[in-house]
Amino acid sequence: MKSMRQLTFIGLGLLLSVCLFAVPSAFAQLELRTLTGLWLFDEGSGNLAADSSDSALDATIEGNPSWVNGVFGSGLELDGVDAYVEVPAHVNPTDAITVSLWVKSMTETWNQHGWMVEKRNAYIIHPNANTKNVSWPICNNGCWNKPGGWRDGEVGPNDITDWHLYTTTFDSAT
Repeated sequence: MKSMRQLTFIGLGLLLSVCLFAVPSAFAQLELRTLTGLWLFDEGSGNLAADSSDSALDATIEGNPSWVNGVFGSGLELDGVDAYVEVPAHVNPTDAITVSLWVKSMTETWNQHGWMVEKRNAYIIHPNANTKNVSWPICNNGCWNKPGGWRDGEVGPNDITDWHLYTTTFDSAT
């Protein structure tokens, strides 16, 4: 059903880091050994997304999404029904995490709750239906009964039909 949310992950599509890194004003240098995963979605075709980090967590692309032009080359258009990217099992971060992804909606508001990125019992980035907002719950042993519920960190840009880089961080020490 095409009325469900449509998301496109592109370029520096999905970046998971178990440590925080400083971002100079001109550019950010990534140390691949510090990343849990980095999927650029620069393949342009096929059903695999190579992990550019040292973790070798190549992802499987499911449900026949479309390869499209993105901010930095190619990306994936996910139909919101059965298209998704699945990353192999990896360790849940407990002390610190940074997650970044480029996303663009096909509608002016998110037309359903869903997941942009999720690893159950660890973290979820999801849009809030009928809004332009995105939430970031940290799920330590499950989000279902957590204080703050699903709308932790709720923020959103004015126009979600443009490309936006969503980045969230968590550090248990702060």
